[in-house]
Amino acid sequence: MRDGAGILPYAAAPSGNGYTVDNTNGAYNIKSWTDFVLASYGVGVKPLFVGDLKTLYPFKLPASAPAADTGAAAGAATGTAGATTAGGDCAAKNLKALSGFIVGVYPNSFKILSDNGGSFEVTFSDCAVGLASKPHYSPAVGDVVAIKGVAKNANSLRATQVACVAQ
Repeated sequence: MRDGAGILPYAAAPSGNGYTVDNTNGAYNIKSWTDFVLASYGVGVKPLFVGDLKTLYPFKLPASAPAADTGAAAGAATGTAGATTAGGDCAAKNLKALSGFIVGVYPNSFKILSDNGGSFEVTFSDCAVGLASKPHYSPAVGDVVAIKGVAKNANSLRATQVACVAQ
């Protein structure tokens, strides 16, 4: 949640990323977007936004399509539906991070044009957490995004953390 430009390896974000949670509205008070991205997604991830952004708000990410959730299917066979995928993605040590712009919004995914020109289809783990620059955020084409998750192949990522700046 507190931790996503070409794809870079970056495990978990270090603790104490320099932000606080406002208990009245659940917003995250940050020093700046740039500092947040660097601390949460890694030094190689470009912030792609310059401005006075001091607050991030949680938002709900779409659920991934059940057909793509092979871990849940395997979990269902053992009586642990969903736990296999969520535990695996959220506990993964080899997370990749990227930043870019949303170029497509679909019911269960985003299409991202990364800062290095690559195109990525991004789905979301059950444990994925989203933060955005405004309350009641809905992803839109053109928004800046930083993502961290598990690379499924060269052009696909299953996100565990997403942060967006509405344009």
